Amino acid sequence: MGQHNTDVKPLNPPHAAFAVPVRNAARERREVALRVDSYTLPSLPDCRTLPVVDNPRLSREAILSRLRAIAEATKPANFPVPEGWTVTVTPAELVLTGGEEHDVVVDLTAPDGFAGEKTFNVNAFAATTPLGGVTLMVRG
Repeated sequence: MGQHNTDVKPLNPPHAAFAVPVRNAARERREVALRVDSYTLPSLPDCRTLPVVDNPRLSREAILSRLRAIAEATKPANFPVPEGWTVTVTPAELVLTGGEEHDVVVDLTAPDGFAGEKTFNVNAFAATTPLGGVTLMVRG
């Protein structure tokens, strides 16, 4: 949030294309895989309805349990590309030397009759290590 990693485009019904730079900030060569999901930030709860507490101190176990629950609830696999949408990333995998940058094209096609706003995330990974990502938003 608040970084330069969100791009918004109107659909040229039913299509939008984004050029996204992918850079290997490491010194060594990396095989980079790009994965797409449709996660969006949830609405914040209305804190006015919560009881006031005086400096709550959670146990280490309670903190770990809460973090595990958040990680499970926000797994990208829980937010696949919705039915009816087509999202292609070209190339979806690339090999970059240290400091190298390469543009990829993300092509989004909405289902017939789509109206509204939809968010997609494109995240880069070197094996299981997250490298960064971009959020793409389309409006139709």
